[in-house]
Amino acid sequence: MSATSTARKVYTLRRYACATLDKRPAPVFPVAAAPADVPADRAGWWTLLREDFETHERLLSAPGFHAITMYRFGEARERFPRFLRPPAAVLYRLLHIFVRNVYGIELHRSSVVGRRFKFAHQYVIVISPFSTIGDDSVIRQGVTLGGGGASWELAPTVGRDVQ
Repeated sequence: MSATSTARKVYTLRRYACATLDKRPAPVFPVAAAPADVPADRAGWWTLLREDFETHERLLSAPGFHAITMYRFGEARERFPRFLRPPAAVLYRLLHIFVRNVYGIELHRSSVVGRRFKFAHQYVIVISPFSTIGDDSVIRQGVTLGGGGASWELAPTVGRDVQ
């Protein structure tokens, strides 16, 4: 075997190994994705969680993913069977307190949040219960949407693709 053919085989193996390593793994939630133009309130819960997971760079430990999962759970608990709603309400309240106190993200379940929403950084984020945030938006550290007291109802509407 010549040095040229050996080098060619090594190059081929390296190229194949790099090509297989560059492939992204299969999604964790193997659920058929809803079309991108379907509003968040019509898409399924697992579809929204899968999209949020992908948006937060596939990190289960991301505080923003925890916050948006808590929000989606709080929103979905109203559609649970009647006997599951009280324990789900207690679990949601505990999750809300945890996310608010540990991560500094206050996102109420009555806010309207679009699909593929991302918290880029944690801490000092307050979103009014009357706020509306569009699809593919990013919220960073130190953002307050809406004020306190009587001005809660004057909360802003954030459009689509806003960063």
